[in-house]
Amino acid sequence: MGQFEPRRWVIFTRSVISTVGNPDAHLFRALAAALARRGLDAVCVEERANPAVVALLQQQGARGVDAFRADHPALHYRTVPPRSGLELVEWLGGALATADVALVQHDAPADLVLAVGSLTRTHLQTYLIDSGLGAPLAPGELAARRPAAYSAVLIGRVDAADAYRELVPPARLHHFGPLPSSDADEPPPSLREAAEGLVEVIARLARRGDRSVPADR
Repeated sequence: MGQFEPRRWVIFTRSVISTVGNPDAHLFRALAAALARRGLDAVCVEERANPAVVALLQQQGARGVDAFRADHPALHYRTVPPRSGLELVEWLGGALATADVALVQHDAPADLVLAVGSLTRTHLQTYLIDSGLGAPLAPGELAARRPAAYSAVLIGRVDAADAYRELVPPARLHHFGPLPSSDADEPPPSLREAAEGLVEVIARLARRGDRSVPADR
């Protein structure tokens, strides 16, 4: 049997359209671009009218969204209606039916984070990404997302690991970075290098021979 090569990626974020109150958008934009440069199929998914987009529209109106589209013409993204419960799980089953890898921003909607982790399978690797760029979640909010259900958790700042050590087995907690600050509207040039490194880490994990579902999910 040949080595597993993850080619179809789905990226769930709070938003890639808006960076307002959501500095992780810079990272996920760079991550999608890094995947595209490798010739991989990647799409970003976010809820319609999410708080970051609403804040962008309040600040800049439609020109803010137009600027995003002009600056990232090759970025593939979808906006979807909010879902929860069984409806969300059923929709995700279809949305991820042909995916090899699902990436999830750790502070995306809680129901979504929980549901994607529950779908971890031998044929679908799932990775929770906590860049450390934004405000950390409260311990209870993080625990409710059940990060241990994921194939692995990837953190961009070493100090962010403390929040996960009691929730995720050490073998499935990985560090990437260092990440430059992305508080400004324009991403720092070195973010591209960080995104390339993150793609390499995830691809290496996904290629591992042991592709079993996490035992404690």
